[in-house]
Amino acid sequence: MEENGSGLFTGLLIDALNGAAANLVGDVTPGSIYAHIDQSLGPWVQRPFFKTNVKRFVSLRKTLPPIEIADLRKIKTHFPTPYYQIQLDPAYERERSTDQLNNPAVPPPDPAKNAVFDTLQAYVKVNLARPVGAPHMWHAAMGWKHCELTPLGRHYWNLVAKKLI
Repeated sequence: MEENGSGLFTGLLIDALNGAAANLVGDVTPGSIYAHIDQSLGPWVQRPFFKTNVKRFVSLRKTLPPIEIADLRKIKTHFPTPYYQIQLDPAYERERSTDQLNNPAVPPPDPAKNAVFDTLQAYVKVNLARPVGAPHMWHAAMGWKHCELTPLGRHYWNLVAKKLI
């Protein structure tokens, strides 16, 4: 299907190679390219075929990872086990409403906890972590809720634990 002088498949392939199909360490593989194109096409009739007989995929291209590798490696520090839940509190969050600033029951921001929270927010952004019982991390912190790893987060936790990242 042609659009603006190029095919739909070609455009998706170029997007994939430019990083849309990169994993969290920045590798673009044949499998990730196929997955990107397949998911992008949705219910379209035009479908790519993917056949392979390989033991492992090679990286076709290295792109800028969506999360700093140093932050990714900290996942085991922040979550001592894959199913650990971090107890958040308002000191993790920098932002306050006027009412919260004047409420002595709301602890002030803590720079050390703010730094951890920044990393947790980066994990949420790439689907490694999620707030528990709250729609967003801000609500989780201000509501004294928890943060946990997603299934993808537990997978990357295991990769870090095995020193594969």
